[in-house]
Amino acid sequence: ISKLPSYYKGNDWERAFNLTTDGCSTITFFQKCREYDTTILIIEDQFGYKFGGFCLEPWKCNFGFFGNGENLLFTFKDQDEPTVY
Repeated sequence: ISKLPSYYKGNDWERAFNLTTDGCSTITFFQKCREYDTTILIIEDQFGYKFGGFCLEPWKCNFGFFGNGENLLFTFKDQDEPTVY
């Protein structure tokens, strides 16, 4: 959260999609997330690495990049400081 643009650091974030409870469906992901303009996507792999993205517009199927310069990708493990791309 510390790497987010300052305007978003104080947001009261809520979970919109959870793979365990919502299932492994891209359609369900898009349906659950479409009403949110700003989202953080966090994925954890089998080795405990977390990675994801911060997106300032609703998710959509697209064959290329979309968004603006405030969108970002990140990765971290456990309590490490995230690496932002």
